[in-house]
Amino acid sequence: MWNRYDDVYAANDLPEGAITSDGDINNEWIKTAEPFEVEIALRVWFGARFCDPAEDTPYDGGEGGYQYIHGGPFDAADELFGRFGRLVSEEIIEAVVEELESDGIIYWAPLNPDRDYDESEYNELFSLQLMSADEPLQRLRERLQGFVGLLDIEVTPPQRRSLEHMVFSSTIGALEAFLWETVSFWVSQRREIEMNIVKRMPIFREQSIKLSEVYDKFESIGDIVSSYLQNLVWHRWDIVGPLLQKGLDIDIPSLKQFDDALKVRHDIVHRSGQDKDGRDVDVSADQARRLIESVVQFATNVDASLREKYNSIMEDDEPF
Repeated sequence: MWNRYDDVYAANDLPEGAITSDGDINNEWIKTAEPFEVEIALRVWFGARFCDPAEDTPYDGGEGGYQYIHGGPFDAADELFGRFGRLVSEEIIEAVVEELESDGIIYWAPLNPDRDYDESEYNELFSLQLMSADEPLQRLRERLQGFVGLLDIEVTPPQRRSLEHMVFSSTIGALEAFLWETVSFWVSQRREIEMNIVKRMPIFREQSIKLSEVYDKFESIGDIVSSYLQNLVWHRWDIVGPLLQKGLDIDIPSLKQFDDALKVRHDIVHRSGQDKDGRDVDVSADQARRLIESVVQFATNVDASLREKYNSIMEDDEPF
């Protein structure tokens, strides 16, 4: 889930000199920056220039759709590759594009500088408020049950292909949401989990700070970790796996079991259902159901590990 306001706040975590005086990204800085910082910088750049057309674009309820009176529609990949293609790896740009489009928005409007955007409106919309430790798994099951119901709908063959593609790719999205909700909830409840992330994850462990900054950093550490989690691409298994193991201090099944499904999702979402060689990606209803079953099993195992680790906390099932 991408929220441009979160990225505006995250810009404060970028080092001095990353953003130029006119609000652009420093080309020299970005060439040597850490990948995590580059991803934030690209999202900051994009969020300062483009927005969901629903924010400020007239809509024709008939056949016309959105009326891009301020310019557009714009494609995130075209804009980011056009600006950063010679400075940043293709993999990083594609990861940022996938995150930007994770809510289904593929056409963007220019940000209208004359509009007074209400930040509180967006903070409320994108805030995560979970009341109990059971909710991430419950919400995942509800999402996936809805997907299974869609697979049983009688439709035409062309509609069937689109439906199966949608369910398959959305199942990976539901897994990402479960991972984000789980980690974010437990970070908000257990101080030692926040400390584990800071001590054990390389992005924090390897940072160097001046002695004069120690107190300021300590007081804002919660916001820094929260910003990191909000900006994390949750299908980066190489980061998310260690985050659960080292942060939540639990054993989890390997996320690599979803590697092939993630590649298929990428082709569905970013190549209109074709692979890099232009061949159609075939996804059957049975494949979608098997993926759903695997996601449920994975999430159930994570939930069981959390119950075993923090059983005394979860027994009451009351808001913390």
